[in-house]
Amino acid sequence: MKKIMNLLAAALLVLTSLFSAVGTVVKASVYEPEGATRVVVHKILMNQEDLANFQYKEDPKQYSGGKIEDLQKYFGNNSAKEIEGVFFDVYMKVNTADSNTKTGAELAAETGTAVGNGGFEADSRYLAEPFKSAMTEKDGANFVLPIGTYVFVENKAESPYYNQNGSELTGAKAVPFTLTLPQTKYDGTGNYSVTDPLHVYPKNTEDKPTVDKTFNDGTIETKPYAIGTEIPYKVTTNIPKDADYKTMAWDDVMVEGLDFKTGSLKIMLGDVALSKDEDYTLAESLRGFVLSMTETGLAKVKEAAKANIATITLTYSGVLNASAKVDTEIPNTVDFHYGNRPGIDSLPKLPPTVEPKSGELVITKTWGVGANKVSVMFDVYEELTGTKVATVTLQAGEQSVTVSGLEDGKKYVVREQKTQKTLPDYKPNGAGQLTVNNEENYNPEPIRPKEPKVITYGRRFVKVNDQNDILAGAEFVVKNSQEQFLAAKPNDQRVAEKAAYEAAEAAYQKAVKANQSKDQIETLQKARDLAYGIMNNQWDWIDDQKQAYTFTAGEAGRFEVKGLGAGKYFLQETKAPEGYALLTADVEFEVGPNTWNDATGIDGHTKVTNKKITIPQTGGIGTVLFTIGGLGLMVFAFVAMKKREADRA
Repeated sequence: MKKIMNLLAAALLVLTSLFSAVGTVVKASVYEPEGATRVVVHKILMNQEDLANFQYKEDPKQYSGGKIEDLQKYFGNNSAKEIEGVFFDVYMKVNTADSNTKTGAELAAETGTAVGNGGFEADSRYLAEPFKSAMTEKDGANFVLPIGTYVFVENKAESPYYNQNGSELTGAKAVPFTLTLPQTKYDGTGNYSVTDPLHVYPKNTEDKPTVDKTFNDGTIETKPYAIGTEIPYKVTTNIPKDADYKTMAWDDVMVEGLDFKTGSLKIMLGDVALSKDEDYTLAESLRGFVLSMTETGLAKVKEAAKANIATITLTYSGVLNASAKVDTEIPNTVDFHYGNRPGIDSLPKLPPTVEPKSGELVITKTWGVGANKVSVMFDVYEELTGTKVATVTLQAGEQSVTVSGLEDGKKYVVREQKTQKTLPDYKPNGAGQLTVNNEENYNPEPIRPKEPKVITYGRRFVKVNDQNDILAGAEFVVKNSQEQFLAAKPNDQRVAEKAAYEAAEAAYQKAVKANQSKDQIETLQKARDLAYGIMNNQWDWIDDQKQAYTFTAGEAGRFEVKGLGAGKYFLQETKAPEGYALLTADVEFEVGPNTWNDATGIDGHTKVTNKKITIPQTGGIGTVLFTIGGLGLMVFAFVAMKKREADRA
């Protein structure tokens, strides 16, 4: 009798990981062999504190193998409840070894469970495939099993359960569990049977990851950067204790002023660096990256989460490019995809580049089985700058949508805006054609944390005189507080960098057309992206004023300085407007929030004022009087000199 209760206790104390996927419920067999037992598995969910505090005590008055009517009373807490959608596989123990059987050690490895502790016995033999499978419904999962010994394993990949907040099943105790049938009733009146079922109550808790994206210093507040500056980011992902995810991926998008610095990404599990290709795969371009964990990497995360929360840290860099809008916050988003259901359809894809044909791009939409066919919006970006050029909508029921007004010879990237429960896969079909297919995603919706934002500043100026008249032609250089001058790259350097980029782009395109290996293409793409980033960095600070960039006031007297970080700067006039004095003192100015003004009138710009040089005019009455006076003085001097000579004589 004690053995019976111990077996029931092992079954009752089950606490398995919460995961969601799609499973097929297998109902009780119509054929019921003599001596068979109906086993009903009820999945109990509790919060983490209640689960940790629950201790099984043998009390036949409360539970002896029958159905528990008041779960909260029995488990001694208010969080206990029965849940649907958890899939169980049942493996039968056998006495012979053949091609249809496997050892317990092999099955434990396949199912991701530990040997012993109520599960598979390492050296024992079991049928290689589940003897029966079923998913919990409102009143549990039903199994009709003949006489024998069975191991019940929760199949996380086939369990569609996760809650509305995206929490998956995590913590568990005594799972898997073993039952030997038949089982004798506690009161000694016989065995449990098909008509008098045995009820068992494995338990779980649930949790979800937390994701934070910050700058590398851990802050999230908006930071000012100058164009061309590298921006360090950090993504911290905390995986719940006892989690056993089959899908983990990060999808980062850099557009509208940001470039991803390819080759900059590093990933750590705790304080251990993970290895590319072995632990994760990485697809990257100027417009962002997708990092997906491999089975090896997932196993390492699972092992780390057995002891405590497992922390994964990604660090990488972006670069603020010349397309960044001044005085406008620029976000950088990341989505974390996770869940207990594996498969290629559960992973995000990095969008490829596409080229239009006759200025148009046709986007064709297809849907996988089970996917909800809804209206979809697509954003279209220039590949090299990340500038958004169009947003188009494909209405539900339509098969394609056309993007017009594009430039032939220029490359673009199309991104589908988020749709519920599906993930897009992008397939170019030659020039001017792109197919986007959405398959149903059975995992929780990805987590998108609050994103850090960057901003760049500038100031607009207008050249006037003291009467507020517009002056053209003035020239200036910009200095910083360290007496360095703002310089654009020398023309020969810019030409060389442009040529280097064009050569890298040509080599990349040649490799793509020649269908070279994936590694060769990725190497050439990274070289192309690096060359573009170097070419796109427009400003530098130098010591030689002669090499500084010259800002010229145009016909309307206006000029502008943009793409600077917040701070104090100085205008030094190097050429005054014609007829005006050169400024002898530098003009101090600051850039920061709201210093960039889009107004077109003079009042909307910072004034730089010159005074007119005043010189006498020629040909007027003043000149005549001046001349007469001068002649008179000369005559008077001549007469005085002659008189002095006569007196001496």
